[in-house]
Amino acid sequence: MTRLLASASLAALLCFSTGVRAAKDVTVALDANIVGLDPQDLNDNLSLTATRTMYQGLFGFDKDMKIHPVLATSVDASEDAMEFTFHLREGVKFSDGTPFDATSVKANFERLLNPQNHLKRASLFDPLKTIDIIDPYTVKMTLKTPFGAWVNTMAHPAAAIHSAASIEKYGTELMRHPVGTGPYTFQSWASPDTFKVVKNPDYWKPGVPKVDSITIRSVPESGSRIAMLQTNEAQFIFPLPTELAA
Repeated sequence: MTRLLASASLAALLCFSTGVRAAKDVTVALDANIVGLDPQDLNDNLSLTATRTMYQGLFGFDKDMKIHPVLATSVDASEDAMEFTFHLREGVKFSDGTPFDATSVKANFERLLNPQNHLKRASLFDPLKTIDIIDPYTVKMTLKTPFGAWVNTMAHPAAAIHSAASIEKYGTELMRHPVGTGPYTFQSWASPDTFKVVKNPDYWKPGVPKVDSITIRSVPESGSRIAMLQTNEAQFIFPLPTELAA
């Protein structure tokens, strides 16, 4: 749980830093490696943290773990909690220049529903029976059984939306070719040690992000992470060893 909360805090810092320091390039030193960049096929929180700089879902959680709309603007649920109609945000583009719309949402959840893809997070979406396009910015999800917490599931990082074009283009190699709608866009991943994203100039939300680039480095040795923080080689480290906190 500690790692999960720290991961959530780090993701918030990376995406919405208010620019409290002068540098426009931020380096984060972590104790473990990033293992992949497909949020629908990841089980570890640090890798999911990296993907959250680039990807977004229909809903999300704020710092108080309250649900708020992101790529959806609202949702209508049937009284029996079997049908959920999502109204999508217009004017959003993926980092490959393709539009975010109902087609892209449908492509993502059909990918998750396909057992041949063997995605690690597919089980989260087992309640989903079908997804239908109502119009270019409206989709209806029908469940197998009533499930009142379905919108909470949509706020999970694994419900992040890939560009439909990237799903078709990269297939099983999507893990190394992230294309989302987030505040940062993918630049490089020298696996497993160094991952870098740069500011998305076409991000749909005005005023963020506040920094130009983020580099995440794997630094397993605690003393080295501390030294990087002390010399300003890194501006954020996790975890902070208790014995070195002073």
